[in-house]
Amino acid sequence: WRSTKEYLGPREWSAIAKWKFRELNELNHLFERRMEPSYKSASAYLEMFSKPSPLAVAVGRILVFVSGSLGTLLLVFAAINDAILLHVKVGNWNLLWYAGVLGASFSIGKALLPKSNNPYYCRSRRNMMNDMSVELEKVASHTHFLPDSWRGKGWDDKTKKEFSAMFQYKANHFAME
Repeated sequence: WRSTKEYLGPREWSAIAKWKFRELNELNHLFERRMEPSYKSASAYLEMFSKPSPLAVAVGRILVFVSGSLGTLLLVFAAINDAILLHVKVGNWNLLWYAGVLGASFSIGKALLPKSNNPYYCRSRRNMMNDMSVELEKVASHTHFLPDSWRGKGWDDKTKKEFSAMFQYKANHFAME
């Protein structure tokens, strides 16, 4: 069991991509073992193209700050006397209900924030065009598939479009079937 934050589910190689990647007379368990590390690299490659919305980042930061602050306050009240959360009511609900709502809003806020490895919010300046090509070559080291039109062009929109056609969400695979 693996938890992901992706809305449409984790991505998976399409059947055509697996057909292209499989080597002659390669056994299924060896093929799966070789392909397993490619999922992380392929997801990292496609994440480089997604620039988070500044509005979503601002809303996420506000939610994390406010719900974290109020949640800490409720935690201090619970440390003083644990009966406070159950017996003190604000409106129609007790403080334990508010603690649950604050926890949910904290989680939503954290989901809106970009990951620390996102190249758009990195503290050091990076050559993203080179990083995209390097990440695509990492994928190719596992899949043993790198067409000549992709070499050194990991940043190209055409390359991304062809790559993402092979590495789709599981929901897309389900809908196509």
